[in-house]
Amino acid sequence: MRFHPSHNLFRFYLSSAFLLSLCVSVHAAEVQEFPLRENGSIPVWLVTGPFPNGLPLAHGPGCFGYYKDYLEPLGGEASCAPADGDSVAYEGGKVHWKTAFSEPDGLMNYLDVLGVDNKTPGVAYAFCRVNCPKAQEATLKVRSNDGVRVWWNGEMVHDHHVGRTIDEGGEDRVPVTLREGENRLLVKVDQSQGGWGQQVVIVGTNDQPIPGLTEAIQTDEVVAGRIRSATFSSTPIVLKTPQGPRQMLVGLISSGGVK
Repeated sequence: MRFHPSHNLFRFYLSSAFLLSLCVSVHAAEVQEFPLRENGSIPVWLVTGPFPNGLPLAHGPGCFGYYKDYLEPLGGEASCAPADGDSVAYEGGKVHWKTAFSEPDGLMNYLDVLGVDNKTPGVAYAFCRVNCPKAQEATLKVRSNDGVRVWWNGEMVHDHHVGRTIDEGGEDRVPVTLREGENRLLVKVDQSQGGWGQQVVIVGTNDQPIPGLTEAIQTDEVVAGRIRSATFSSTPIVLKTPQGPRQMLVGLISSGGVK
């Protein structure tokens, strides 16, 4: 048998290309889909930040980060569709998109998720795709700490630059049209000082959660089983039982998203 170097060289290139494709496929982020919680909240997001945002306690033009489109490298705030691990460069630094889980009531605490202090102003983004079985009208119930902008399918549908808390700052009701299939949702929240977070709940025209809604993100993390859908807190009520006094607990349970 004759030895043909060119043939072996071809096999080497072919094998190398095959192995490279395997490596790429192993690390490529996949689209994972999850039901919304039964309270209408979104359990998993892709988040990125923090980005610079001017001086503390100055909710106005001084919060330059609130008005700056930090996502221009990804197509801009209106067009971006990030995946877990995508990087965003800005003057003075670079951040990455990562998978983050909200609390059972839908609260996203950016101080915890981004690992930052509560004294430095900043801006953060959260993104997901909302999938709907049929076209219909809906409302986004939005709470934020502090100012918030919302893009729905590439259109800015909400802009409320205000200093407030999640619990006492009131709820913004944002009407949107759910397309059949995929709907892109991007939320931008700025921070002056103190708490920093967002809460988004989707309801129908009857003000109730919409059956059949799911959400999706592109991530290589194992998400199923990590969605938090129950919390418990104590109450001042003490009950007398045969075993002695027992303090009553209150449980918040949202079954959607649990596996």
